Amino acid sequence: DAGRDERASGRAWPARPRCSKGMTRLELHRRQFLVNGADRGPAGWRTFLLEDALRLHAHPDLPVRSVRDRDGSSWTLLGWPVPARDATGIVESLQATPGHEVWRLSDGWAGRWVLVGRGRLGLDAAGMLGVLFNPEQRTAGSSPALIPSLGPTYAIRHSDRMNWYPGPGSGRLALRRLLPSQQLDLSRWTPVPRPLLSPVPARTYEATLDELQTVLTRTVQGMAALGDVMVPLSAGHDSRLILGLLWAAGTRPPTFTMDRRPEMSRADQSLPERIARRLGVPHRWIPRPAAYLHPEAIDLYREQSAGHAIEQDRLYLAHGQLDHVRDGHVLLTGGAFEIARRHYRRLPAHGGLRALGAFAPL
Repeated sequence: DAGRDERASGRAWPARPRCSKGMTRLELHRRQFLVNGADRGPAGWRTFLLEDALRLHAHPDLPVRSVRDRDGSSWTLLGWPVPARDATGIVESLQATPGHEVWRLSDGWAGRWVLVGRGRLGLDAAGMLGVLFNPEQRTAGSSPALIPSLGPTYAIRHSDRMNWYPGPGSGRLALRRLLPSQQLDLSRWTPVPRPLLSPVPARTYEATLDELQTVLTRTVQGMAALGDVMVPLSAGHDSRLILGLLWAAGTRPPTFTMDRRPEMSRADQSLPERIARRLGVPHRWIPRPAAYLHPEAIDLYREQSAGHAIEQDRLYLAHGQLDHVRDGHVLLTGGAFEIARRHYRRLPAHGGLRALGAFAPL
């Protein structure tokens, strides 16, 4: 379509399955988790004992590891952490670290993860494996639909530049989102501050650039080791940066661009293919069939997110544009530049949202 070729200078693109087959792969709350005092979680989930009679319930496809630090304290690690500052493995470095230094150690981890230990729950610096919690119900988890709450208190609309609720709000009464600059105190069920960055030693501008390149390159190398990497490529800075980092790390990932016209710039329609051709990596244009909209996918998305997110991801799913993504694929996406340019700089004149404005430019 539109001349988008698949230049096979590396891994070949998987054949696209029929939408009916793709739909059968969908499973509600896959790779999600809950923390509460219940003896059992949802059917088929694994249960792990935490401190203070709390239990962790995790979907079987969410990696969970129990690790003891050098002092013998127990830590529970969920998700996919990757080392960003050195080549030492996550588990090995945690085992060699005193308990009071573990949280600082985690400052050097990238990826999508949650760490529980010493009475606190913390998440990765980008909040990729999100955590919502209801203090009254003493329940936390990554899926808003699984946590008891009332609401919604207000609706999000794409026309207001609101595709999801900015933390610490959730759009539901008594349900709060944990910020990356916080940890959850599991004894009091209240958030406590956590510095996003450790002190950075003084260095020259050139040394700072070298350090950034080393950290970012090591990060994408670690993520590429998790599975078959693909890059959703647009004309934006973030996806081009990720592709450049993978290139610098010696990886040649397939790329793709989702058709989202008419809400799509000319640059987003033309540049990704040109960039991919220049680098010699495969690229695919994923069309949006105008006549195809899968109602079951919309229902599943709504039930999965409890109305917590709308727009493009929902439409990609409903139009079958994500059917080419299989188990074992790792999609590396951006989003950091949305924070840098204050994506929520034009909040609607809504009382509930106005109070959240101070949290927008994190």
